[in-house]
Amino acid sequence: NRVAISNTLSNLSTITTTVAAGRADLTAGMHDAAQTFAHSARVGARVGPMVERIAKSADSIALMAAAVSDTSVTASRTIATVGTDMDHLAGEIVPQIQALLGEMSSLTASLHRLSEQSARDPRGLLFGRTPGVPGPGESSMTR
Repeated sequence: NRVAISNTLSNLSTITTTVAAGRADLTAGMHDAAQTFAHSARVGARVGPMVERIAKSADSIALMAAAVSDTSVTASRTIATVGTDMDHLAGEIVPQIQALLGEMSSLTASLHRLSEQSARDPRGLLFGRTPGVPGPGESSMTR
């Protein structure tokens, strides 16, 4: 049982160290995203609702990054002082960290897709998606 606790402590320490090491990159990324969102807001009233949704996503990622960092600090302190309760602690904190990282990954992928779409069709931010070519029997006036 001590070996299992020791292994769990080691694994949790590795996770918290890795997350904490990436905190500066996450913060810089959030700062850059916030600047991009601010510039996009100037494009016009039609873009406003879309930019608001993107900003909320970025804020969510920033909050999750802060929560992961706080959780890592808390976990490290707890491990140092409570060691014997590691099974209980790992059962609560590790799933939370995994859930937060999963949500961050999902939001990051969404923002990445939006970025790629905007790079392919920047007019889409103002005018929406470009409609396809009308099919047989359709006129361009019905679209």
